[in-house]
Amino acid sequence: MIEESITDIRYVVNSLLAKINQLEEKIKILEGDIGILRYKLYQSEKENRRLEERLSRYESPKKDSHNSHIPPPKQSLSSQKPQRTKSRREKSG
Repeated sequence: MIEESITDIRYVVNSLLAKINQLEEKIKILEGDIGILRYKLYQSEKENRRLEERLSRYESPKKDSHNSHIPPPKQSLSSQKPQRTKSRREKSG
């Protein structure tokens, strides 16, 4: 009877060791998947930030006299277009 219980214990221990090995392999695979998913998430967040910056330029462009009610004298000098004071055509001979 003692021999049977020792054999049963060995069987249980061996089956548990096999299960532990299976789980360790599965953990390695899942850790690899986690690494891949983290990289994809990083790339997606990076792309999202780039697209948000690009979109913000269209949602709130700088206001000037051409796209708002700001009169030309009130807008900044950097956004003003040079105004022509005379014709650019040359006189014909």
